Amino acid sequence: FFLFLLCAAWWCCRLEVFAQTPDTLIANYTVSTTAVGDDADDVALWLHPTIPDSSLIIGTDKGTTTDGGLYVWNLQGTLQQFLAIKHPNNVDLRYDLRVQGVNIDIAAVSMRTQSRIRIFKIDSLARKLVEVTSNSPILVPSLPYGLTLYRRPRDGALYAFVSSKHPDFAKKIVQVRLWGENDGKVHGKIVRELGEHNGIIEGMVTDEQLGYLYCAESDSGVHKYYADPAKNGNRLAVIANETSFKGDRKGLALYDCADSAGYLLVASPDEQAVKVYPRIGTKSAPHQQSLLAVIRNVTKKYGVGLEVTSQLASRKFPRGVMIWHDEADRKFRLYPWEKVAQGKLFVCETKPTLVVENLTNTSVKQFHLAQNYPNPFARTFERETEIRFQLARGGFVELRVYNLLGQPVRSLVQRVLPAGEHSFFWEGKNENGEFLSSGVYFYQLRQEGFSQMRKMTLLH
Repeated sequence: FFLFLLCAAWWCCRLEVFAQTPDTLIANYTVSTTAVGDDADDVALWLHPTIPDSSLIIGTDKGTTTDGGLYVWNLQGTLQQFLAIKHPNNVDLRYDLRVQGVNIDIAAVSMRTQSRIRIFKIDSLARKLVEVTSNSPILVPSLPYGLTLYRRPRDGALYAFVSSKHPDFAKKIVQVRLWGENDGKVHGKIVRELGEHNGIIEGMVTDEQLGYLYCAESDSGVHKYYADPAKNGNRLAVIANETSFKGDRKGLALYDCADSAGYLLVASPDEQAVKVYPRIGTKSAPHQQSLLAVIRNVTKKYGVGLEVTSQLASRKFPRGVMIWHDEADRKFRLYPWEKVAQGKLFVCETKPTLVVENLTNTSVKQFHLAQNYPNPFARTFERETEIRFQLARGGFVELRVYNLLGQPVRSLVQRVLPAGEHSFFWEGKNENGEFLSSGVYFYQLRQEGFSQMRKMTLLH
């Protein structure tokens, strides 16, 4: 009987270990960018507001033997633009920063041999970058390294987190407030320091919906903090530090769904892999995030830079895309998320279609953008059309109107709104109060990672 119990206990342990063994997923890319000139490093993905196939990849060449620069590709991997800026390191982007009365999308870059970050406007029509950094440099500690951006949901305030390779500053991360001025430039200043680590931080990512900052210390793990500077800067947890983790920890990316589901991805070049962790732990232990899966690629190549989105990116990537740096070939490879997931990881509930009315990254019933009424509507006698929407929760909201070229023509809402139903009107005018020509227009609602768009027709 005792022998039976011993065998049963041994078998149960075997079952438990087996149940906890992470899946290994072998993925293949479908698109590759052209090679950079020297040393590719970090990457960001900009999604076009109305034309998914016009989205862009922005990557850095940190230039260990040359000066390097900033590269812009389309989603077919074709080079669109090269900016010869000296030794850029990490890049991240955010949408709808108010600058000189107009909302712009920006890319922020840490400059490896300069004590500053630089800001570039993403021109949606030209599909190019234009620098909009203030004349007074946005200064950060020497040898800036990792960088990520964070938009605070409750008021839309924008921040950059920047780490350093300099021995005097490597143990701390600075948080920089970014804002636009009437000079058409983006300004910034350091508002706090945080960090409880011993080594250099490179990969960083923020979870805006849940309010967290993740920072990868190569030899120790991924540190987790609150991203809001109004909260304490004490470390909440260290993840990706299990004894089975034999490699390093470099690039980070967040695959986020509307219902707080999703994954934290950790690039480990030493293991030629991407490690997958749940976005949140259990209800009783939300910061205990255990390894779920390991992603490898068929080429057995590896890299530091990592990016992922759950949103429709183009016709080739209707269910989202993962972009993984190929260090040896100096490129970035694009992997359709559903082919990465392979039924082992879930895919956010989206509608994989290019019909613009259905562009959304959420299936939450309470988040809904209704069809405008009347539609079509006419300018005659100052007639307006009503746009109604419903929010699942309160927060910073943006409602914008675009023309057929994807250019913003009118911002109807840009403020914090409570949960529930809302109604706004548009009379067919642009930001200057001028009537627009008749034709088809799009209106898009955004809130904390949610996005939904519809089209309407304006008549004379």
